[in-house]
Amino acid sequence: MKQKNIISILLAGAAIMSFASCDNEKIETNPIQTEKQIVRTETVCVLTESDATKVTLTSSFSWVNGDQIAVWAGTNATTGSFQDCTVSSGNITVAYGAGEDRYNYAVYPASVKDASNYGQSVLNVILPATYTYAQVNGENTPLPMVAVNDKDNSNLTFYNVGGLLRITVKAIPADATGLVFQFPGKKVNGTFAVSDLGTTTPSISNASPADATEQQITVTFDAGTATEMTLNIPLPTGSYDAVNITPVGSTTKVGSYRTIKAGGYTATRAHGKQLAATLVSFSVAADKKVIFSPGNLQATTTDLGANWTWGFAAHQWDCVGNAASNTSIDGNGTVSANGTVDLFGWVGASNTTWTGAAQYGISNSTTTNRTDTYGNVADEALKSDWGNTIGTGWYTLSYTEWLYLFNTRASGSTVNGTSDARYTNATINIDGTPVKGMILFPNDVTIDNSEASSWGAVNSTSNWLTQCTSAQWTILEAKGCVFLPAAGKRYSGVNSVGDSGFYWSSSSYIGNANYANCLTFNNGTLQNTSISRLYGYSVRLVKDVQ
Repeated sequence: MKQKNIISILLAGAAIMSFASCDNEKIETNPIQTEKQIVRTETVCVLTESDATKVTLTSSFSWVNGDQIAVWAGTNATTGSFQDCTVSSGNITVAYGAGEDRYNYAVYPASVKDASNYGQSVLNVILPATYTYAQVNGENTPLPMVAVNDKDNSNLTFYNVGGLLRITVKAIPADATGLVFQFPGKKVNGTFAVSDLGTTTPSISNASPADATEQQITVTFDAGTATEMTLNIPLPTGSYDAVNITPVGSTTKVGSYRTIKAGGYTATRAHGKQLAATLVSFSVAADKKVIFSPGNLQATTTDLGANWTWGFAAHQWDCVGNAASNTSIDGNGTVSANGTVDLFGWVGASNTTWTGAAQYGISNSTTTNRTDTYGNVADEALKSDWGNTIGTGWYTLSYTEWLYLFNTRASGSTVNGTSDARYTNATINIDGTPVKGMILFPNDVTIDNSEASSWGAVNSTSNWLTQCTSAQWTILEAKGCVFLPAAGKRYSGVNSVGDSGFYWSSSSYIGNANYANCLTFNNGTLQNTSISRLYGYSVRLVKDVQ
């Protein structure tokens, strides 16, 4: 099936079915199959969505020769079978045998039918775990549709049952033979029951996956097909928070993690989503690469700290800083005001053993001897009680990994003529509001002088002299750059946002159990140092690239 200008499709409207007429007596006495020809015309409503605006477009739809539709043919709801009908000359031809005077439903594409499923009011479809590049690239998509018999065989109207993610992936390694798209905590392949059959709004819904394989979709292609691809991936209806992308078959360790939309994106029959992601990596050791989360860690409470919802900041520049929710935490570990916090104390797994990369957590305490935690990052993965908002596999860099990232790695990147560019202090002007912080350059990118209004020193701090407009930061972010906002710290109040940045490491300080190691930067200084665990600092998580 071809769709023009698609982001998602809402298919509704009548199809026209014409067929050679013959009465039941002739069918019963003549076992020769008769043909019923379905000629289908339709208008497609196409709705594109961006974070700021929604634009409605219209486009034409037509069957393409070779499309296959599976039609249920039988004498009643439980007797019969699916038969695959191929489109030829724009028409679908359905053959019926003697006594076969009805069908229950039709499915497009034929490959998603569940042949074991029976019943006039019940239908399952099976979404594949793997698509070929040809099936989903450009304007193509096997977006599933269903049609239900109207009992008199005079109409066959197909309706879209899912949503669609149109995603552009950049910097694909030349030796990659596929891309894996993971949707944390969401079932996106397997068997789905179609609800609201016989209406204009049938749908299939995502659910919790039975295992990790059900929350991912793979697109396969030949090595060297393209370094940039735009793919149209069918999804069940429901909410989505993020997508994690990794290449298949490549010796290059790269990946990307993108939020789909701040606050979540709901895939429906009427909405699609455009998203772009660049496959990048950051070396944190000679043999280890990571990707960064798309924003600083945040936690939100509506019941004064009894329960917390975890997630990432909606944008890389977002920080709560000295807002009331961060300053409402007292020395007893209690919270006096609801809201979102993003400055956390550092705690160990116990108050006597604070050594080892996994033996730490993130606390709402302002004392050094408490062990209560918001959550505990252990074994380089978030505990299950943090929920599915940000998935699993995230952790905080160790002291030595922060050092390697900033001081040691030969990144292969060239920024404004500087080779092996790793970082620069910067100010990003977001809709006229300046936000200070640190830009991290990923491995193997090239950034020229036009992608900033002014450049400060690269690989050294320079009083926030690198200046970017919103449009320029959009270009830098698309190339995989990371921004660490200077969010201040919580101690005896909160230092103002923009003065300094403080980011915890996973490493306790050897020699003083009340201290832990951290990264700090300000207008001219970059340090990896140790500090009291009671301070509230920012947390930016990473994930290993396999």
